[in-house]
Amino acid sequence: MKTLVLSSVALVAVLGWGAEAEAVKLIGNLPVNNRSYANVSSEFPMAAGFRLPPGSDYSLESAIFRLRLPTLSTPMVTLWTEGGNNRPDTMISTLIDQTPPSTIFQDHCFVPPSRTVLESSTTYWLGITTDSTSRSRWGRNDPMTFPTGIATYAGHCYWFDGWLRANTGLAYGFEVRAQVVPEPSTLVLLNLGLACLLLYARRRKRNAGPLKRKKGHSTFPEK
Repeated sequence: MKTLVLSSVALVAVLGWGAEAEAVKLIGNLPVNNRSYANVSSEFPMAAGFRLPPGSDYSLESAIFRLRLPTLSTPMVTLWTEGGNNRPDTMISTLIDQTPPSTIFQDHCFVPPSRTVLESSTTYWLGITTDSTSRSRWGRNDPMTFPTGIATYAGHCYWFDGWLRANTGLAYGFEVRAQVVPEPSTLVLLNLGLACLLLYARRRKRNAGPLKRKKGHSTFPEK
């Protein structure tokens, strides 16, 4: 009975882990109506920032940008940490565009090349540029809608011989999605639960063996 109870707890833990592993919106303001936009190119990169609250870390799943690209232009998104100066400081990853090229406004989904953990109480920046001097358009809503979510919007920056802080009264179309990183105690409970499930299954298999005939009794009807 005790093993059965522990197994039930394990099942709840496994189901809870599966729910926590689903991607959530960290921050974003999509969809946008593209009635206004900023020009982005290799000569004029821009960046959007966000700050995670205290508590959980998150594993980055994707960053989505609302873009319109000129012909033969490839967008590039980079992830940066902040050095305490309210602007990007150190680049830590280059994300990969998963969206087929197009010359119309569409959502471009960028994913990290490997597991990338975003730490709690930390500000990050997503830089957006292209491999061309031709101007791409980064769409936004008009009237303005600011990004919301678990994280807090930190404004945007642009590049002019280095990252410069821009007016925080503007916000262009993007969204960041991530999965919560489980706490160590959650992993311990999960491992304990799985062990209990295996023990319960082994006992059931052992107890389901051939029935033993009691001494002095026959399991077959007498003729």
